[in-house]
Amino acid sequence: MDITQLKWTKNVKHQKGENWAYPAEEIHPKLKIFPLYWRNSEDRDKKNARVPQECELILLRQYGKVTHVVELVNNQLYFNKDAGDEFNIYRLVQVIGMVTNWDKTPDNSEVFDCHINFPTCSMVKPCRLDSQR
Repeated sequence: MDITQLKWTKNVKHQKGENWAYPAEEIHPKLKIFPLYWRNSEDRDKKNARVPQECELILLRQYGKVTHVVELVNNQLYFNKDAGDEFNIYRLVQVIGMVTNWDKTPDNSEVFDCHINFPTCSMVKPCRLDSQR
């Protein structure tokens, strides 16, 4: 997998209390596209959701584990009026890579050859290796 366009990292969680967000059965089987949601309390997160640009990659993390690498399909920000007041904005992303065994998700050390400090919040953040500081 070519991750030279990996620019962002985002911490995600399932909104209905399930174990994992965005499992294979919630992703379009042929296109590998799904809506990646952002928290949008009081409309304050729209700016953050618009930061990543089309074709850039986002590393998705859950419970401290890397679960997906996704590519932004376009620059459009979508609003889901049926989603309530909190997680109601999303971007369309396409899966570049994802966990295949959800019972044994790999530790970060198994995915990367270097130490990476990931932010804990759910906003999209620039992905920086320790050597880039």
